[in-house]
Amino acid sequence: FLKGDRKWLGFFYGTAFERKTYRLRRFFSSEIHKYLRIACYPWPGASLCACLVTDETDLVQAERNVHRTSTRLQTAKRELRVACHKAERANDAKTGFLSSVSHDMRTPLNGILGYTNLALQAKHPELMREYLEKIQSSGKLLLELINNTLDLNQIETGAITLHPESISQQALLEDVVNAVQVSMDEKNIVFRVDSSGAFMTNICVDVLRMREVLINLLSNAI
Repeated sequence: FLKGDRKWLGFFYGTAFERKTYRLRRFFSSEIHKYLRIACYPWPGASLCACLVTDETDLVQAERNVHRTSTRLQTAKRELRVACHKAERANDAKTGFLSSVSHDMRTPLNGILGYTNLALQAKHPELMREYLEKIQSSGKLLLELINNTLDLNQIETGAITLHPESISQQALLEDVVNAVQVSMDEKNIVFRVDSSGAFMTNICVDVLRMREVLINLLSNAI
């Protein structure tokens, strides 16, 4: 192999005549296409040197395989950590979402049950119709909440997509009041809505979200 790798001859001569010890860890021989490890030592009392040549081609290949495997393992560990983090976030989002929804559903359901009892006791058709309309309003709100609960993408990501639409402020407030009025009456709470200072008759909001916010505020206050 020295024929094609004459650059190494200088190291051999240096070892033999300058009495230096060279330990050449490894090089690739283009003549025999192998990785060699050469340890070169000066021969005692003579201008000679002894060279120990070891074929480390298999060792180099094994080291490369270990490196590739280690790299893939590190990549897999990073991907696993990311996946675990996403799974934990999704689980936390589910827990928080379902807890929030269960709280939101109680108010319109209480309204439906309360107005139903009042409608059963009502003697006048007009009063019964009023209760039925309030039951219908609370029922629509409950249906919207249930449909929202079935939005699996929202449950997984915890993200909320808003859908703004125009609605009269009076209609929005009536829905909110109808949902909480029964709970207030049961506790003898006097409640009054004063919108005399409002300068907009129509507003553009996500109606479901706005109702949820107002109903939660009132429910907590009750």
